[in-house]
Amino acid sequence: MEFTTISKSFWHDGEILSWTPEQKYFYLYLITNPRANWCGIFEAPLRLMEAETGYTWETIRRLLSDAEAGGKIVYHEETREIAIVNWLKYHKPDNPNIRKAVKADSEKVKSQNLLHAVKGLGEIIGLEKQPEIANPFGTVTKPLPNPSEGVTKYTNTNTNTNTNTNLNKEPLRVLSGSDQPDVEPGRTFVKYPVVEVLSYLNRKAKKNYSATEAHKRFIVARFKEGATLDDFKKVIDVKVSQWATDEKMSAFLRPETLFNATKFQSYLNESPKLSQDEEIDAFIAKRFGGQS
Repeated sequence: MEFTTISKSFWHDGEILSWTPEQKYFYLYLITNPRANWCGIFEAPLRLMEAETGYTWETIRRLLSDAEAGGKIVYHEETREIAIVNWLKYHKPDNPNIRKAVKADSEKVKSQNLLHAVKGLGEIIGLEKQPEIANPFGTVTKPLPNPSEGVTKYTNTNTNTNTNTNLNKEPLRVLSGSDQPDVEPGRTFVKYPVVEVLSYLNRKAKKNYSATEAHKRFIVARFKEGATLDDFKKVIDVKVSQWATDEKMSAFLRPETLFNATKFQSYLNESPKLSQDEEIDAFIAKRFGGQS
């Protein structure tokens, strides 16, 4: 949607009159957000909100918490989506085309529980009626992680109090088979890290490949051509970033595709697909980098 309409009565709303200027500005920012859509639920990454409002991360966190505690929004940390509870009060779906647009946008919402947070949305899209609550998750949003404390941004916090737990690592999958050395007559014994390559592939691509003779043949051949372990890891990282979320292409995250003689060098020279955080960084740099 290109335009948004705000009634002049917004400024006479009894509750809004009691807000601080900062709270009014932030709420206006949310309901006129450039990523807003017809259903009132849209992605709102914190770092973009920082760049667009000029507020610090801590201030954004406080204002989100205030708005959610007041029953005005629900923010889902994992999907980075925000639901404006009174969205349809300001954007009335008063014709069939708008109602169709509301329905279409609601189907793109990642956290479907948020559909129950927007007043009146269930009627339009045919949701089963639930008790009306401002936050369908039952509680006000958990305190958001502070990036200065070394926690990955925009992820749910873990209730485990063990500070030694690494939230971003999953255990390496155990490989069957052995990493047999490659020996050529008349040459010094050389052992190639076949299992290490396959373990890295299994962890990154969520596969379970073992060190079969066929797999070893592809890997050892590339090492003999001068490839390094870092080269293998780069090829894996690049293709996982490009294919992991594609149901069809993810099937090709396998040794015979990644490490074959024809494709390995071309994959090595490709660039990984940008993550969502990196896309946000690029957007901020392009849009706001030139501003002082």
